[in-house]
Amino acid sequence: MSNYIKKLFLTCCLLCFVICNIFAQTITEETTKTEETTVIKKRPLFIVPTQHLYIGLYAGYANNNLYGSEAIEDYYNYFGGIIKTKYKSGNGWTIGIPIRYKFFSWLSLQAEPTFITKNYSYKRSTKGLTADKMWVDRMIGGTYQNTTNSFVDFPIMINISARIVNPKLRMFVNAGGFFGVWAASKVEGKLNSVDSNPYDPAKYGNRYAEYDEYLQFDKKRDNLFDAGLLVGLGMEYSFKVCTIFAEWRYNYSLTDLQKKYDTVEMVPNMNDTWTMQAGILFNSLLFKRKYKKG
Repeated sequence: MSNYIKKLFLTCCLLCFVICNIFAQTITEETTKTEETTVIKKRPLFIVPTQHLYIGLYAGYANNNLYGSEAIEDYYNYFGGIIKTKYKSGNGWTIGIPIRYKFFSWLSLQAEPTFITKNYSYKRSTKGLTADKMWVDRMIGGTYQNTTNSFVDFPIMINISARIVNPKLRMFVNAGGFFGVWAASKVEGKLNSVDSNPYDPAKYGNRYAEYDEYLQFDKKRDNLFDAGLLVGLGMEYSFKVCTIFAEWRYNYSLTDLQKKYDTVEMVPNMNDTWTMQAGILFNSLLFKRKYKKG
C-alpha cells in the first residue's frame, strides 16, 4: 500500500505540473542581436516557462467531522432505553505542493497534490435502562474509538485575489473541487472483552479489551474514492521571487466512506473538513534559463 501511495502522489505532482504547463506553452523565441553574439530566449516544454508560474510547499492543521453520523447519536432500542453513540471531530494535519499559474494579477489556476488526515472519534453510553437491563451498560457503556484516516487528494481551484493598501499584500479566495484516494485507516480504542460476563459483574467485573491497529480495507464495504468541493480564504505577501501565504479552507466531501453493501437503509459517513495552513510559493524566475548562441 505504501508504494502505491507514493506512486499516486508522484503522479499527481506530474499531472499538476503538466496542467499548468498547458496554459503556459506559448513557445516563443526572442532574438536580440548584438555586434558579437545572438541571445535566444526560449520557453521549452516541461521547463518552467514564464514568471507567471509558482511552485511551493505548505503545511497546516486539519479538523474533521463525520457528518451524517448525527443521525445515530440517539436512538431507542429493544432494551427499553437509549444507547447513545456520540461522534466528535478529530485533529489532524495536512501538507501539500501548490502549483499556481497566474493569468492576471488577480486571477490564477491552482492545483496541489496533498496529503491530509481526516480523523474522528466516537464514544458510547446508555440512558434510561431498567435495573434488569443494566448489563447492557456494563457491556457497551464507556467503549470508544479514535479513527485516523489518511488521504491523498488532488485539489484543483480558481484563485481570485485583490490587493489591500500595499500592492504586495493581497487577499484571495480559492474555489474548486478535489478528488483522491483513501490511503490508510488506523483505529485505537476500547471495547467490551469477550472474556467478560455482563450478567455477573460481581464475579467477572467490567472488563474491556483495548486495541490499536491499521485496518485492512474491504473492497465490498469501503469506498476508497474521495471527492468533494472546497472554498478557501486567505492573505499573501509577494516578494521578488516568492510569495508567502496563510489560508483557511473548507472541504465538503461528496463521497461516502462506505459502499451500499446492505439492503437496509444505511447512515452516510462523509467527511466535513476545515484546515488552517501556511506556506510559500516560489516564482519560476528562479529556474529561468537563457540559451546563448555564439
